[in-house]
Amino acid sequence: MTVHGWPWPRTRVDPERDHAVVADGVGIVVRDGDHVVWVRPDGCTTARVDEDLALSAADPTTAWFVDWSHIDPGEPPAPAPPLPPGRIVAIHNDGTRTDIPTPTAEQSIVVRGDDVWVTTSDPSIAHPTRYGWHFEYPTSVLRFGRKALLDKGMAAGVPSSSRPVANCTGRREDYWVWLEEDAELIFRYGEPAGGLKWWAGSPDDEGFASRRVLAVGHEPETGGEVVTADLVLGLVNSAQAIGDELWVAVARAPARPVTADYGVDVLAVAADGVTSALSDGLSAPSVTVEGDWPDTRIVVMFRHTRRPGLLLRRTLPVFDEEGRPVDHEYPDIYLMEDLDTGHLAPAEDAVDGILDT
Repeated sequence: MTVHGWPWPRTRVDPERDHAVVADGVGIVVRDGDHVVWVRPDGCTTARVDEDLALSAADPTTAWFVDWSHIDPGEPPAPAPPLPPGRIVAIHNDGTRTDIPTPTAEQSIVVRGDDVWVTTSDPSIAHPTRYGWHFEYPTSVLRFGRKALLDKGMAAGVPSSSRPVANCTGRREDYWVWLEEDAELIFRYGEPAGGLKWWAGSPDDEGFASRRVLAVGHEPETGGEVVTADLVLGLVNSAQAIGDELWVAVARAPARPVTADYGVDVLAVAADGVTSALSDGLSAPSVTVEGDWPDTRIVVMFRHTRRPGLLLRRTLPVFDEEGRPVDHEYPDIYLMEDLDTGHLAPAEDAVDGILDT
């Protein structure tokens, strides 16, 4: 098993925008706070994204965002007020971006090869009922050539009576919650990768607030379990085949109403069940507790081949400034991710042979 990680985002947005995951034909794209992340077999590329944007689609070079806006139905029977303008933002993995203003708010984007479908909002319609008013929020679909949309904007679109299914391969909110044991369902809906049918989720005897995620590979014909990968605690966002591996995006966040957010991991699970230890290259570890309340801290020291000749140190405060305990959930996972991805301070920052990381 390989874990793909990236720098911790500076801000979080909200549950509807954070942790969105879409396929792009090569790997997957993740919205994680103020970052958009292209996850590939050989590593990750990140770019900044505006907080008010929502990830809607992706292709191998571009993540497509829309600006969700509230549609005000007004006070019937008066006509609905004018629709607010919107925008499409195409963020490219070379760090550039294309902003496309739109006359009304967009609902979604679907990309298929060189074609792009944009669903836009139309004025709301109020229908009288015996209890008041029922509001309908109609939409229209425009079809574009990808280059024409990027070069000419909304003027290049033509009306379309239909669009493909949204580009969210592997994101099956009804499936990736609990593990499935029914062989017929696994055969029909499981994700094929490496000659197995996979299902990702939690055992049904796990508590809902703190759930352990497992990825189970099944023999396609019989449904029997062949290999199980333990992906630690979290919530499955998507599971899909990339090459011969199953890629699982796991949000490290407890279920609501808990509001703490611990980011997203993307884990690649091979069909042979072989696990690649993230601690490879680590030696001479030690853990000590230093300082008096409220300045008590846990100090982790170790050496690692990524910074040869230096002693690495990570410090975790036990209490906050008001003396309340600090909950460092998954500190080992985040340390291993930083080591695996090389997200460490440069060697020249070391003081007396010790590098804080």
